[in-house]
Amino acid sequence: MNIKGTLKKTILPIVLLVFLWSMALLVQFTSEKATTNLDSYVPKNYNFVAKIDAKAIFKETVLELLFEAKDEKVLTGMNEKLSESSDIKGNLGIDLLSDAFIFSVPFNKKTIKGVCFNLKKVSDFQKNSNELISENVFVHVSGNKGYLFSSSEKISETEKKHFIETEIDVKANKKEINDNTLPKSDIYLMTKENVFGPNTTFSSSQIGIKTLKNTVKIEGNLIPSKKTLQTINSIDYKLKSNPKLFNFASGIIPSTIQDTLKYFTSKVGLTLPDIKSVSFNYEGLEMMESVMLPNINLIIQFQEDVSTNEFLKNELFLSKLEATSQEEEVIIEGKTYYIHQINSSCISIGINKKVNYTKSNHSFEINGNLGNLFEIKNGGMFVSFLEGIPVFKAPKELFNASKEFNLSIIKEEENNYKLDGELRFKKGTYTMNELTKFALEIQKIF
Repeated sequence: MNIKGTLKKTILPIVLLVFLWSMALLVQFTSEKATTNLDSYVPKNYNFVAKIDAKAIFKETVLELLFEAKDEKVLTGMNEKLSESSDIKGNLGIDLLSDAFIFSVPFNKKTIKGVCFNLKKVSDFQKNSNELISENVFVHVSGNKGYLFSSSEKISETEKKHFIETEIDVKANKKEINDNTLPKSDIYLMTKENVFGPNTTFSSSQIGIKTLKNTVKIEGNLIPSKKTLQTINSIDYKLKSNPKLFNFASGIIPSTIQDTLKYFTSKVGLTLPDIKSVSFNYEGLEMMESVMLPNINLIIQFQEDVSTNEFLKNELFLSKLEATSQEEEVIIEGKTYYIHQINSSCISIGINKKVNYTKSNHSFEINGNLGNLFEIKNGGMFVSFLEGIPVFKAPKELFNASKEFNLSIIKEEENNYKLDGELRFKKGTYTMNELTKFALEIQKIF
C-alpha cells in the first residue's frame, strides 16, 4: 500500500480531528446567570446564542486599522469589500453599531437559525428585506428589532407564523437586556440543552471573548453532561511544555473521538483500548523522500493495559506504514520514532529517545506556538503551492503573527469547570488588524 495514502487516511485526519475538537470546546462553557435577560431579543427556547458588541468591535477595528496598524493590504481589502455591489436594492435600515444576536432554536424537528438586530428605520427593513425571503428564509419585525431567520429545511407559511407567535411574540420575561449583567466581552456565547448532540461532553456553556490591543482574552464556565461525565479524566502523564512548540494535553476524550480513533487505528492493524488522556508536543511536519511525517512526541494513557509490541511487532501495522522496527524503534523512510512503555497502560511515541513528563491538574490544556500547526520542514515547492490556498494561508499568517497561546480547562466544583485562555500577538502587530486580515483571506473560499 502507498504510504502517502495510508498517512492521509490515518495520521493526518487524527491531527485534524484533535485540532477541530479543541476548537469546538471553545464554545462549551456555561453559567445560567443572566439567561432570562436575553428573552427580549432571542427565542425563549434557544439552545445557542451569541451576543456581539458591534460598537466596541467597530471602534477597536477602525482605531487600529486607520491610526495604528496602517496595513495597506488590509485597508485595500476592506475598501474592495465595501465597494462590492449588493444583491439587495435599498437600505435595510439596520443599526450597524448596536448589539446583534445570533441564535439557534429547535422547532418542529427543524433547526431555525436567526439574527436579531436593532433598526434605525423600520420602514426600510420592511420594504427591502423581502428580497431575502425564500422557502427557507423569512423575516420579522418586533418593535424596533429586525429578525432574519433561516430554516434547516423548507418551512411553510403556517409554520413561520406559529414560530413567530410562540418563540418571538410570547416572552416569559419582557425585561430589556442589561449590559451590566453580562460579561464585559466583545462576543458572548451561550449554549444549553446539549446543542452539539446527545454525546456532548458539556451540556451547557458560556464564554466571553474580549479583544485588546495585541491580545484576545477568553474566559468562561462549563457544566458537564451527566451522561458523559466518564469522558472527563485526570491527566496523569503530561509532557512538559516547550514554548517553542505546540503543546496539547487532554483528559477530555468524547466517545465520538474514541470511536473515530478506533476506526482509523483499526485500518492500520492496531487494536487499542479506550484512551484515558493524551499529551503531545508538536513542531510540524517534515518532508521526507516521498511522504510528510510529523515531528512529535506523544504520550497516550489508556483505560486498560496495552503493550508497545502492538506497534513494534504488528506486521500489518508496519506494512501499512511501510516501516521497519527494531527493539524500541519504528523507522519510516529513515525517520526514527521511539516507543517506550511508561507503565502497563501508558506509552510514549516520538522523535526523542527520552521524554520528560509531569502530572497536570487541568482537564484540558493547550499552549505554546500555534505557528507549528502549519510548519512543514523541507517542504519546498509544495509549501509554496499550499501558501497560495486561502484555507492554508489565512490561519498560517494569523498563527505566525501570534506570540503565545494558552487555553486551559480546570475543575472548580463538582459540576463546574473553568476556562481561561489568551492569544497574544507579537510586538508591532495588532489584534483587530490580524483578525481582519484573516477574515479577508478566508472569505475567498466562499
